[in-house]
Amino acid sequence: MDKAGWLEPLVDRIARDPTNVVTPDIDIINMDTLAYSFLESPGAVGGFSWNLQSIKSYLRQHHFNGDESLGWLEPILDRIARDPKNVVCPSIDTIDDNTLQYVIALRDDVPPVGGFSWNLQALDAVHSVYESIMLMFTSSLDFKALGAAGWLEPLLDRIARDPTTVVCPVIEVISDDSFQSKMSKSRDVQVGGFNWGLIFNWHAIPQPERQRRSHPAEPVRSPTMAGGLFSIDKAFFERLGTYDSGFDIWGGENLELSFKTWMCGGTLEIVPCSHVGHIFRKRSPYKWRSGVNVLKRNSIRLAEVWLDEYKKYYYDRIGYDLGDYGDVSDRKKLREDLKCKSFKWYLDNVYPELFVPGDAVASGEIHNLGTGQCVDSAAKPDDNHKPVGLWPCHGQGGNQYWMLSKEGEIRRDEACMDFAGKDVILYPCHGSKGNQYWEYFPESQRISHGSSKKCLAISADKKKLLMEDCNLNEPRQKWKFENYDPSKKL
Repeated sequence: MDKAGWLEPLVDRIARDPTNVVTPDIDIINMDTLAYSFLESPGAVGGFSWNLQSIKSYLRQHHFNGDESLGWLEPILDRIARDPKNVVCPSIDTIDDNTLQYVIALRDDVPPVGGFSWNLQALDAVHSVYESIMLMFTSSLDFKALGAAGWLEPLLDRIARDPTTVVCPVIEVISDDSFQSKMSKSRDVQVGGFNWGLIFNWHAIPQPERQRRSHPAEPVRSPTMAGGLFSIDKAFFERLGTYDSGFDIWGGENLELSFKTWMCGGTLEIVPCSHVGHIFRKRSPYKWRSGVNVLKRNSIRLAEVWLDEYKKYYYDRIGYDLGDYGDVSDRKKLREDLKCKSFKWYLDNVYPELFVPGDAVASGEIHNLGTGQCVDSAAKPDDNHKPVGLWPCHGQGGNQYWMLSKEGEIRRDEACMDFAGKDVILYPCHGSKGNQYWEYFPESQRISHGSSKKCLAISADKKKLLMEDCNLNEPRQKWKFENYDPSKKL
């Protein structure tokens, strides 16, 4: 990978004397972390006798926040090195304060900077690329995000090869307390997914995708994107219908763009050679409309347009309470005009790892007949390794929606009920049965645990799930698992 600004000093030396043979300093990129190490040269290359590393360190210490990776500094230092009396200024480009579009100054009256008299014809092409691509990406690089050196070029490279490729950098977490960030290794890159509550999540690179790639630094195909940081060709973005104008404030736009990218002829990738740091807020900065669940409304619009018959699985989660989600006829027409593939194609070819509720033996509430309580948990990542809760049954899905898989898992997306001898907890599904193997017997209304042979029960005070020796006459051990279909059992 090259750093912008490497070419001009070499070309400058040859321009001064065509018999010059020049070489750049060769810096180091760590193969595991892809971290770029700047080597200080003992000599002067291209007329530079400055210690650039010390100068850049000085600028950082004095709170100069300019991007030091784009080659802006070296030509200025070169002119001063030739004559200390020179006062030099860079060309000042413009960033539109409304669109954040970057416009490179290409005026004929601007004299050469740093002694360069070369006609760099590629500049016009670079301007065109920035104009067509970067409008979307720079809109996300606000005060909560910071690109690492060299973050841009790997993204542009992928789009230049195929303008229907939508690319995301590796997102590094910047602490909002200390502003420290640690660069992740390329082998630790994860891909985006989602659950049937239409919530984005991260998960490990699937084995087939690992086998497809020959090196951990190669781009990774991802079913979905987080949404805050990505690059897309402007023409392709417009062809996909940009964002749904019926979406409100925030939420669901990342999944909509992910689905239609794949279903309408594009590819979505995460590029391990590009790293952008991001500060995640502790609370939402948005002012939400009173009485409107914006995320839910956006997600219903998304489901209506893109999920086909699979939308019912999301509606199960929200108790089929659709409310007023607006008119989506123009979005459906867009999909029809683009001749996009079905959501089944997406699941089969892009995200076959996703558990589909339609394959479940039972789905819905797990209702204790003796108490009126239901098994209840948000099943978020923070809930893993914690006891599963109880709450009065409300019939609205959500935290009380569970699935019994053909493999005997009681699960919600990637979290499974697990019993290792103490509490009934949530644990990431591992597919190996053992502590996560359960059997439901609708005739006797019992749920038994495969390895311990104990039965699921509620404590006498109705506050906790227990595992007890099975007793057919104990009402605290009687359960109804909704939508049970024995024909789906293995």
